[in-house]
Amino acid sequence: MLAVDPKYGAHAPPDTRVGERGAAMGEWWMRWKTFFGSYQFWTIGVEYLFLIMIQAFYTTPLPTYLYTYRHVKIATVGELTSLPWLSLFIMVFIVGYLQRYTLRKTNSVYKSRVPYAVGGFIVAILFLYLAMQQINVYYAIGLMMVSMAGIGMVQVSIWSACQDLGREFTVSVTGWVNMWGNSAGALGPLFTAFLVGFGHSFTSAVTIVGLSGIAGIVLWLFVNPQKPLIKETSKEAMGGALSG
Repeated sequence: MLAVDPKYGAHAPPDTRVGERGAAMGEWWMRWKTFFGSYQFWTIGVEYLFLIMIQAFYTTPLPTYLYTYRHVKIATVGELTSLPWLSLFIMVFIVGYLQRYTLRKTNSVYKSRVPYAVGGFIVAILFLYLAMQQINVYYAIGLMMVSMAGIGMVQVSIWSACQDLGREFTVSVTGWVNMWGNSAGALGPLFTAFLVGFGHSFTSAVTIVGLSGIAGIVLWLFVNPQKPLIKETSKEAMGGALSG
């Protein structure tokens, strides 16, 4: 497609088009150089990896755990497996409203993001651990529902923080975070299966995976959504979040 030049129209001289492409590539390179040089850019990606390491248990290993170790009938496994996801779905709406309320009351993006994320990680870890200690499978599923609700709290904080940090480059930041999450979604179940095979215990394996959430908590302490990755970005996004 031909570059459109204000002076020459669609028939811009070749050197003009090359210059425009060079300027665009230079801007692209400087933006990603800034991203990769920001500790927040790495932090939000890696902490999402730790979150999905926990969430991945509910995706793949949970049905196997219920059928093999809890001896749940195969016809019931699907119903029980879906309940934690239902709680996550509901919690996303609740936390979205609470974060918006907190933002309006405190006028602080940090207070409306980070405390919810840290609290969500604590809930996810604690209640998953308690669930693995339960003898009654229905009590265990109930605790897992609370654990997944905690994951929902973190999910809302992460994707909101991606917009806060990225501003007009939100797409780049969310793509980066998604890459880490997809990696964890693939590696998490494999890691859990390895631990089960190594230790011959699903309880200890899931407990170890759950402890990765502690790393996620620590990393969130280094994320400040009020400081965008590229400082020259417009403040319109912040104003819109406060007035919307």
